[in-house]
Amino acid sequence: MALKKNKGEKEKRKFTLKMPKLSTVSVLAAALAVFLAAFYAANSPFGAEDHMTDGGYMLEYENAIVTEVIEDTSIVDTELENVHRGSQLLQIRMLTGRYKGEYFDIKNYLGALYDTHAEEGTRLTVSVATYPVTQEGAEPEISVAVYDYDRSGIVIGCIAVLLLVTAVVGGKKGLKSIIGLAVTFVCLIWVLIPLLFKGLATVPTTAAVCIYVTVVCFVLLDGISKKTVCAMLGTAGGLLIAVLFTLAAGALSHIDGLRESEIEPLLQEVQQDSPLKLRGIFAAGVMVAALGAVMDVAMNISSALTELITVNPNMTARELFKSGMNIGRDMVGTMTNTLILAFVGSGFTLMMVLWQYDIPLRQMLSSAYLSLEVINGAAGSLGVVLTVPLTALISSAAMGYKQTKGRKRQ
Repeated sequence: MALKKNKGEKEKRKFTLKMPKLSTVSVLAAALAVFLAAFYAANSPFGAEDHMTDGGYMLEYENAIVTEVIEDTSIVDTELENVHRGSQLLQIRMLTGRYKGEYFDIKNYLGALYDTHAEEGTRLTVSVATYPVTQEGAEPEISVAVYDYDRSGIVIGCIAVLLLVTAVVGGKKGLKSIIGLAVTFVCLIWVLIPLLFKGLATVPTTAAVCIYVTVVCFVLLDGISKKTVCAMLGTAGGLLIAVLFTLAAGALSHIDGLRESEIEPLLQEVQQDSPLKLRGIFAAGVMVAALGAVMDVAMNISSALTELITVNPNMTARELFKSGMNIGRDMVGTMTNTLILAFVGSGFTLMMVLWQYDIPLRQMLSSAYLSLEVINGAAGSLGVVLTVPLTALISSAAMGYKQTKGRKRQ
């Protein structure tokens, strides 16, 4: 009878572990409500996009396939790594959009920067400009031009392979991480960016979205527990350190979002009475770039200390903190390298150009570009490094409190 009872208790325990805690469900339900409200605020008023340009014509991007190469006057430039120069006359059939199934003859100009050489069967992305009708009964004027190769299938395939491998290798945790990745992507693209274009303060809004993503991802992975709460607090602290360092270093070096190389289109938006605030974009970018690494370090430290206190419940807060620091020191070097190399890799082409022109070191150290990259890398790495003692301190205080209090009484 005892054996049957134990067996029944095991089955009951196994069933209980599969069911999410009420607190976890409540937090996720609240997070969903917050997301829906933020999404509505960011994207309202809802309505169909007309893609109308300042020139008064409608511009759309659609997929097409080359049905015939009518004329090809292009040549292969062997001196420039075999790029095509010249032009082609192509017949294409539209695959998507309002002109789906229709045929157009278009000119395809080729060069070093626009080497979209096409053959019969090549899939392209084309820009379709539809001009308004000026006379009653006249047909609208349509201008179709080659934009680039249609890479949508490859991009979707790469994402599918990543998701499949993550699900197979990670199991349930992998599936949860995929959901977390989707939440992160949607929050950044369809919530954060639209909110910034509506004029909300850049740094506080970005910080709020990053913290929201952190909470949702950690709750999805491990529910509500001391481990996840400590990891959340450690992540928030690491991001705060990174953004404060960025703002301080930027102020001292006179660097802000207005000095970034890709800022010109956004400046034009602001000049056209857009409420977008540009000066905090640099700090916001640092937060987003460092978020993944800071979350990783915070969860690793919190998880490791949770395992230690489970194996040895008599460990004090001081002992846990010391162990957390020992574990964290092994992460610091690799995570810092990861961030620095990511920042260097993003500007690798420009670094090669600077090297080619043999720019003096003094000039390079004073350039806005180098200052941006150095502050970016230093701030992100500093946030990751200081997340280690911060998370270790929070976790050891939360998990070793009872043991330390008990020893003091004895």
